[in-house]
Amino acid sequence: MKKKYTLSVLFTSLAVSYNAMSQENVDEKQLNENELEVVVVTATKRPQNLQDVAIAVTGLSASALERGAIDNIAQASKLVPNLKLNHGRDSGSQATIHVRGVGQSDEHGEPGVAMYVDGVYLARSYGSLLDLVDLERIEVLRGPQGTLFGRNTIGGAISLVTRKPNDENEFNLELGYGTFDSTLVKASAQTSIIEDKLFTRASLVSIKDTGHTRNELNGERLNDKSSLAYRLAFRALITDDFEMNIAFDMADDQSNAPAALISAIDPSNGTLQLIESTLGPVSDYIVDGPAGVSVDSSKRRAFLDSSNDNDLESWGLSAISDIRFDNFELKSITAYREIENQIRSDLDGTPFLILDQRSVFSNWQLSQEFQFTGQTNDENTNWLFGLYYFNEHQELPIDVEILPGLASIFGANIGFKRDVARTAKSYAVFGSINHEFNDELTLTIGGRYTREDKTLEALRETFSGDVTFLEPGTEDSFNSFSPKLSLSYKIDEDVMGYASYSKGFKSGGFNSRAASDGQTQSYDPEELNSYEIGVKSRFMDDTVQLNVAAFYSDYTDIQQQIFTTDGTGSLVSTVTNAAEATITGAEIELKATPTDNLVVNASLGLIDAEFDEFNDALLGDLTSRKFQDTPETSYQLGADYYVDLTGEFSLRFTASYSYQSKVYYDPLNSEEIAEDGYGLLNASLSLLSTRDYKVSIYGKNLTDEVYRVSGVNLLGADDFGYGLNYYGDPRTFGVRVKFQF
Repeated sequence: MKKKYTLSVLFTSLAVSYNAMSQENVDEKQLNENELEVVVVTATKRPQNLQDVAIAVTGLSASALERGAIDNIAQASKLVPNLKLNHGRDSGSQATIHVRGVGQSDEHGEPGVAMYVDGVYLARSYGSLLDLVDLERIEVLRGPQGTLFGRNTIGGAISLVTRKPNDENEFNLELGYGTFDSTLVKASAQTSIIEDKLFTRASLVSIKDTGHTRNELNGERLNDKSSLAYRLAFRALITDDFEMNIAFDMADDQSNAPAALISAIDPSNGTLQLIESTLGPVSDYIVDGPAGVSVDSSKRRAFLDSSNDNDLESWGLSAISDIRFDNFELKSITAYREIENQIRSDLDGTPFLILDQRSVFSNWQLSQEFQFTGQTNDENTNWLFGLYYFNEHQELPIDVEILPGLASIFGANIGFKRDVARTAKSYAVFGSINHEFNDELTLTIGGRYTREDKTLEALRETFSGDVTFLEPGTEDSFNSFSPKLSLSYKIDEDVMGYASYSKGFKSGGFNSRAASDGQTQSYDPEELNSYEIGVKSRFMDDTVQLNVAAFYSDYTDIQQQIFTTDGTGSLVSTVTNAAEATITGAEIELKATPTDNLVVNASLGLIDAEFDEFNDALLGDLTSRKFQDTPETSYQLGADYYVDLTGEFSLRFTASYSYQSKVYYDPLNSEEIAEDGYGLLNASLSLLSTRDYKVSIYGKNLTDEVYRVSGVNLLGADDFGYGLNYYGDPRTFGVRVKFQF
């Protein structure tokens, strides 16, 4: 690890910075004692004190999310070290996730970080930027997780755990209003159908706002929000040893696609000169001029010739059965999900019809997982054995209009239609054994064998009907064995150290954007060998908790999406395997209660991720380039302060500041679409009542930072001659009222 990282870790440890990503830190109404609560997670498939888990895992409770007015997983990501999560470029409901530099930026690709809801894997980025509905907690595991979860994951896992129905009659209602006419409605209710045997719980969340960006050509609002999600759950205690949970969820998202804003142009580009001589000057509509002169410093004005429409519908059904026997437990997770996402987007960011796209993404998935868990009679050894089956089918028809205004020059409209169908089947067996040699020393051994079969069918034709590419069907198979080894030692009751090795695997696949026969070859799997050491500790009478982890990863055959143009000038994308890379870094999470009414929190993530070897036939030598979507430094600081007003009322003030250093958004490390370091300041003030209601006012991005969350580089000699950027939310304010009955 580089010297600067080692020094930073030491300095931060001495400064006693801490992370507030735990479960319930404090009583919702006020602090009654100066002591941290015990955080229980199920990251290892059995309830454990987070401090006893030899994994780098962060837990976020429902109350912690509520205190920060956090409504989706992207907002929650600011609380987790070395986690970068943004919305995608095609749709605001897509999630682009990276953990410790490992992830997936191509929305058509397979996630490098897995998302689970109650153990059910979400296969695609479309629809995975979830609004948080009736959650109990979020668990974020960093590093490969193949020996504990159904679907293999190379970078990490984000597990959302919803509230289980119980025998208490309950009703919760939260209402909110804020900047950009934003409205929030959250509601949940539960009751018993059969006393002590059958319970049900229903919940919904509706979020709307008018959007922070205006299309000056038609008055349409962009980056808006219009979503509705609901969930219905049943829990049956059939016998004392047999429990079944059935859940149905549905989401409808009509939010417009994110706005693409021109950030830079290359006046010498031949294609750009042709565009400007025929359609008009693109330079009149850029956000940042060639010399850095800002046309629109707020980045809130777009000039798009078409609408950015988005229509997403998804639903899922799951059945989870738990059967307890004398010395082991069987869990079955059966799930089916469907997604359909219709998108129309202006990809060129100009008022000219240069590059427009209409697409429909549809996907269904079926999965079955069996988990067998148990322990020996002396309770010194516990084990997990799992079987997993996954079947997925997706279709992606796309219409792309390219320079129709120049059809007379090219002789024809060079736009095209593409139909792609892909299937994937995965079979896996996995397991893990924990053996306690004594009260201090524990050894964990795990492994996973995965086989995946994938197929691709593709058709590409021009609008005039000429078939330029046809792939009637191709298939390939990928398999891997992924081991894990961990050793933990309890130095005393409150301090535990651990060291671990794990191997991650992400299967290969096919390029869904293939435009010629040469682009249909399957790309290889990724592999990652991860080494980690860490310490988890509590001290000062359980008022301070400090967790530190350092890691080193050897990453090979990295799958990278590269944009270029073909011989006709059409924009195409290829997927290649980079040779190799190394990743080093560290994380610190600390929490403390200095006084009875004060909770302070912080986290720090440090990472050095760059290519050791990456030679691309089109882009040249990319060795030593930094990973995209991976800031070298990120940290978060926060505090909750409580004031007891009377016996009935108290005040809670919450403030947090999150920072990330410079980040690149393509493998070239293009400065034109990179984002320099920035910080976001959020705060809220709540009036809490013992009569089960509260009123809160909040502000987000209080300093009104302007920052990029994604970008596309089209500046090259073979491209269109300009770059596009997508920007995050500006300063917002709001008020919320919550009732509990």
